[in-house]
This record gives sequence, structure tokens and C-alpha cells, in this order.
Amino acid sequence: MVNVKIVIAATAVGDPYSRFHGKAIDETLNTDFWVSQTYTILRTATGTLHHEQTVDLKAGRHTVEYGVSCFVGKWVAKITANGKEIASGDITIDKHLVGSFLLGPGFLLPILIPLQIPILKARVLTFPPVLKGFLSKGKSNPGCPLNVNIKFPTGAPAAYATVDLFRVDRFLWWEHDVSIRRSMTDALGNVAFEIIPNTKYHVRATSGIKRGDFWTTPSYCNYWVYATFS
Repeated sequence: MVNVKIVIAATAVGDPYSRFHGKAIDETLNTDFWVSQTYTILRTATGTLHHEQTVDLKAGRHTVEYGVSCFVGKWVAKITANGKEIASGDITIDKHLVGSFLLGPGFLLPILIPLQIPILKARVLTFPPVLKGFLSKGKSNPGCPLNVNIKFPTGAPAAYATVDLFRVDRFLWWEHDVSIRRSMTDALGNVAFEIIPNTKYHVRATSGIKRGDFWTTPSYCNYWVYATFS
């Protein structure tokens, strides 16, 4: 176990009211945490919040999620772990701040590596298996696309949704994301990225307040994934 000092510093913008502040480590913080997860409440605060806690964590990947019950305006916050920034950004009633980091043993001091992964609360995408594609024998081939089609639960195409592609790299026995490209779906909800076959990727889609993630390891060029917002 390793001691990790978590610090949250937040300031209200356009919100003059006293609010509940909540924090969850290695679990999801609900958007109504002050009702459904009262054990995550830090305290109520007006204007500013400064919170510190030292926790014992095992080696591996960890997340810290922070939320505020602000129905008016927003809060701007930063989360650090052992003095290293792991997340910063705006928080509203339905947008939480999530910081991720890798923790590993060192010879003298523990290794803590911040990961720039989801900063907003995610909704998971559900998706059926890949349906088509042809085998590619190339390595890093221009013109070797990963094709993604995204729909809403109604079946309508998620037109002009923002889609981020991350390559998933491995550090020792931990996986972490490396940002590659951001693009946008067309009117039919389609988007394509050039990829390296047999490499693991993390795809994140955002459309309005909807957001979702999935992971895939394409073994073909012209690989298709069909996804639906939940």
C-alpha cells in the first residue's frame, strides 16, 4: 500500500449558494450523490472549497471523481495526487471532474503517473460485434481505417458528434491512453480514423450531454464498429 495525498481546490463561478461537495475514489459518483451516496459528501461550502485527504492505495490505476450540487452557474476545480495535477476543469450539476493516475512501486519513492482520461461523467456506449472488414497484412498503413457508426437509442444517427481516438499503451502491467485524433461524425453518424491493425484503441463519443466510451482492437483494415448511446 502507498500513501497518496488527494487535494481538491474549487471556486464557484456564478453560483452564490451553499452546495454539497462529493468525492469518490475508484468508484462512480452519482449526479445526485448527496441523496444516493451520502457517504461521499465532503461537506457543504459556499464560494470556495479546499479539501485534503491521504489514503492508502494499492499499485495500479486509480480514479478520483469530484462533483458539486450546483444547479446555477458552475465550479472550477483542480485535483492533485501527491502534488501532481490529475484533472482540472468546470463542474455543473451533471458534469463531474474525474482524474486518473497510475501508481507503482519505486525503489525509494512510489511512482505516480497522471493520466489525462475522462474529465466529464461518462455514459457507456453499448455496441454489437464488429460486422465486416478485410484482412490487412500492413503495419502502419495510411488508408487503413477504423470506421465507427454511432446512433441514438431511438435509432437516429448521432450526426456531428465529437469523437476522440486514443491509442492504449501499456506501462509495465498498466494500460493508459495516448490521445491521437479528434474528429466529428457526418450526417449519418459515421466517422473514420487511420489505425495500426492489432493495436488496442479507446474511442470516446460526445453529443450534447451524452457521452460514451468503448475499447476495440481491430485486426483488419476497413474495420467497422456500430455503437449506440445508452
